[in-house]
Amino acid sequence: HHIQAAVNQLDPYRLDPHDIMGISANEAAAVQRTWAPVTADLTGLGTEFFVMFLNNHDGYQNQFSALRDIPVADLAADERTRSHATNILKELTQMIDCCGNEDELQAMVTKNAAVHKARHLTQQHYDNLFADLLPFLQSKLGDLMDDEAVAAWTAFTHHFSNSVAQGL
Repeated sequence: HHIQAAVNQLDPYRLDPHDIMGISANEAAAVQRTWAPVTADLTGLGTEFFVMFLNNHDGYQNQFSALRDIPVADLAADERTRSHATNILKELTQMIDCCGNEDELQAMVTKNAAVHKARHLTQQHYDNLFADLLPFLQSKLGDLMDDEAVAAWTAFTHHFSNSVAQGL
């Protein structure tokens, strides 16, 4: 009986529903499942999303010193934009891949916060990023972003944003 109790504690699908960075194992799986197609084109989708994000929020482009001088119309074609957009999605991919390994995921979030604290970013910047990301994913992934996936992404981004805010 004690052995089964120990096994139950180790099985991620039997954990408390909000145990992995505030999201359940099923939510983590839904985030990973829906993110997988995005990884096939991190540069293209990343650039499209990043340019949309910068255009949606006045002043955000100026927070990126390497991007300040790029005319809005040229953002998508500029290699600096494409490179940064790809890096953002690569880092997000690493975090999504770590869903289920709370220590590793928290270490990545903490590192991300430290980098962005120096740039005077706030939780609102992350909230805005994720508020734009969800409809972007819905537009690109269609039926893959079902109610379960939307709920999972909402939980993941909410907890990510709250966790990163502790380090800002």
